[in-house]
Amino acid sequence: MNKNQKIVFEAKSIAIIRTDKIGDMVLTLPLFQALKKRFPDKKIVMIASQYTKSLLESTLNENEYYCIENQDDLKRYLFKNKIDVAFFPRPRFNEALSSLAARVKLRIGSAYRLYSFLFNYKIKDHRKIAKYHEAEYNVRMLSSLLEENIEVELIKPKVTDQSLESLNKILSLYNFDYNMKFIILHPGSGGSARDWSIDNFQKLNSELLKLGYQTIITGVQSELEICNKVSSSSSAINLCGKLDFNELLALISKAKIIIANSTGVIHLAASLEVPTIGFYPNTAHLSSKRWGPYSNKSNIISPPNSSDDMNLIEISEVLEKVNNFSYK
Repeated sequence: MNKNQKIVFEAKSIAIIRTDKIGDMVLTLPLFQALKKRFPDKKIVMIASQYTKSLLESTLNENEYYCIENQDDLKRYLFKNKIDVAFFPRPRFNEALSSLAARVKLRIGSAYRLYSFLFNYKIKDHRKIAKYHEAEYNVRMLSSLLEENIEVELIKPKVTDQSLESLNKILSLYNFDYNMKFIILHPGSGGSARDWSIDNFQKLNSELLKLGYQTIITGVQSELEICNKVSSSSSAINLCGKLDFNELLALISKAKIIIANSTGVIHLAASLEVPTIGFYPNTAHLSSKRWGPYSNKSNIISPPNSSDDMNLIEISEVLEKVNNFSYK
């Protein structure tokens, strides 16, 4: 056993620090799961942004996560809770610096940052080349440290009876019937990838309705304009801005298929084992190889000939993928 492994095995508390968005967190939770299975007697905590709190509430126990407001909040938490080991799946300078200031014994992060000197165990994975999936990269941090092969396992969010009841009240306003073959269209994204256009989503919506599918459009309030465009002059149910996180989670859990760009919703669907159709460019660091839904129930569509022009994806190809899924 080397000195770094000894620190981990002797540690009382281990933190994973990742303060970005929901999709990133879905793909970081497998590292949490791996740590819990390997070290069931230790305190393992996910330190995250407030933005992901609802997801963490639905996947972890109350004492297994802490959502920070700012860097001072992080520094206080690290000092107060005497964190021994910290993993940085997506490192940020200020967060790494705070962990050093808080005297975290073992700080695990990328070897390829200007501030990598702040980490005393460096991971030599170039994530931008997308040799592995993001969930795999995250778990590989622990595999590298322990020199063990560790399985990647998504954590399935809990869908509560209360959220289902709340969702049913909303859907009752639209005379919705769960026996319908319904598909979720989620046209927005976090802006971190290249997207299939809103015009294409609008045309796809029309074609799906003609084929007898009920479509439900989802998005956050800031995406209302694009969701309205997708659903305009149609019998689609537009729930953009009308669902909280738990209601959205409940809706996804009941969907037959979800169709989306590279965004958090598609990862939620994968974690709930709901079939997904996702649009991804071919450039390695944005591709489905790194950021696709981590599921055997996914169909990925990318532009032909290694292009990143998402407009080259034909609606007929999407409809073919839809028809490949069977409905019960």
